[in-house]
Amino acid sequence: MATDIERAYQALHQLLTEAARANDACPDEVFRNRTTASVLTDSRTGVRAIWNLVDGKGRYQSEEVTGPGEDDRYEIVQPAYLEVIVIAADDAVRDAQFDASMMALRDLFRDLDDTLGGLVDDVSVTEPPDRMVLQGVDGAKAARVVIDMTMSLPTVFG
Repeated sequence: MATDIERAYQALHQLLTEAARANDACPDEVFRNRTTASVLTDSRTGVRAIWNLVDGKGRYQSEEVTGPGEDDRYEIVQPAYLEVIVIAADDAVRDAQFDASMMALRDLFRDLDDTLGGLVDDVSVTEPPDRMVLQGVDGAKAARVVIDMTMSLPTVFG
């Protein structure tokens, strides 16, 4: 049986996969917890846009002490990192595809059910995308998007 945290990651991954498949500017597959090196190896076979969802380290926010006979609750923020990578030799093609991919994410998070179907209290992008440089990869443009999932759980383990 999966923890609440794992179920939230699975739901977020599924949501991103469905959104990507619905938009031609996005990849058909969203990887999860892949190393950048293995994702880039796949790109050499023709993948031009890559999304890779990486689990993050949770942060304890607070503890809600409840009354007698009730379990205490822990509020944590569980981040996920979405790596958005576009590889193309032509600068204009790369920039256009990268921008279209980022706009697809913007639209997704603008219209998102921010509870992931009741699995979390809130899911949101809480800071601007962090642009990344991929050393040794010509024609790559990349960013890391931080997605925070706030959850109220019976234990800090989820």
